[in-house]
Amino acid sequence: MRILLISFILSSGIVFGQDIPTLVPADPFDPNGDALQLFGAFQGFETDNDKIVSVLFYQTASQREVITSTFDSQHGSLENDLKFDLAGSFQTLSIMLTHSMTKFLSIELHETMSGLGTAQRALTEIVMSRTNQELADVRSFYVNYYGHSLVSDIERNTCCAYQKLIIQMAEGMRDESNLVNMTLVQEDVVALYEAGPAIFGADKNVYVNIFSLRSYVHLNEVGILFELTYGMSLTNVVTTEFTGDIGYALYSICKYV
Repeated sequence: MRILLISFILSSGIVFGQDIPTLVPADPFDPNGDALQLFGAFQGFETDNDKIVSVLFYQTASQREVITSTFDSQHGSLENDLKFDLAGSFQTLSIMLTHSMTKFLSIELHETMSGLGTAQRALTEIVMSRTNQELADVRSFYVNYYGHSLVSDIERNTCCAYQKLIIQMAEGMRDESNLVNMTLVQEDVVALYEAGPAIFGADKNVYVNIFSLRSYVHLNEVGILFELTYGMSLTNVVTTEFTGDIGYALYSICKYV
């Protein structure tokens, strides 16, 4: 269910590594009216779920943040009202929609590593889809909110090549330039081939560094040239050469690209 909630809120189209929202800002935007509508949803014998949906599910994250602060200043605590009047997955989703995106991502990242086992797929999905600035904001919020760093949690709950990949992405080390150096693209294509299909037992470090540090525009060109040069897709290579968490993470990055 957690992964479904993440997918719902982070739902987007992808163009050259940039997230294109499917939800656009409401215009005109009336936070006072929206806050009043939410307040009205909690009045009476039964909670009016439709009113909650019409406000929280059709506003962008930045608008929901303003609506929440407006509600809290005028009518009490929106989060407390949602906790008291709702239940189940609808309650969980509604509450998460009142958080800023930074807080939401921080909580989700923490929960992927809480309890028994780590939800590596959710962890990978969140980290690989955020910009360096968004990840910097998350790291700052995370340490203030939980009292320890995001990277320290990743270190405790992951290992090996997958750990290095996720940490380098979480630390915001990816090149975000939209300029493509074709000489470097060619070098990476050869390096990936020689570290993968050309040898017995892939060199994980080569794949980790290229997949976590290069821009998504660059990786897109690498994927195209790799297939033209060697007659095999990079996606098929990573699924053949790698298994487990690192295999899924590299595959996910290929698909994201």
